[in-house]
Amino acid sequence: MTRRMLSGLEDVPETPSFFKDALCKGMDTEFFFPLKGAIAEPKKICAKCPVQMECLVYATENRIEFGLWGGVSQRQRVRLWKTRDYDEWVPKECVTQACRKFFIGARKQICCSKKCNQVLRDEVEKQKRLEKKNGIKS
Repeated sequence: MTRRMLSGLEDVPETPSFFKDALCKGMDTEFFFPLKGAIAEPKKICAKCPVQMECLVYATENRIEFGLWGGVSQRQRVRLWKTRDYDEWVPKECVTQACRKFFIGARKQICCSKKCNQVLRDEVEKQKRLEKKNGIKS
């Protein structure tokens, strides 16, 4: 994202080279600078982006304070800057069979949403009932 596109963030360096391959290139930048709590949709784009990790490293190492970069919020990047544990922020595929969307979430998170979490719990319960009915021990 260029300085011009970010409107007024003078501390942001010029466009990084990886940006030419970013999925967000040409999109409205306000989408990636959302109001509180409105980060689910931008994160979906970042999760599919071929340069997601380069973007995240760039924003973290340059201490960019605002916006969603590489699918990670400013608060999350502050923590990341301290740990440099970038593996935690690699996009993952939702384990729910019907979903399989890519998402960026906490290390232990395996589903992309609360809805998918519930579907997964229901699938596990159904499997347990079936195993119990058929006399299979798990």
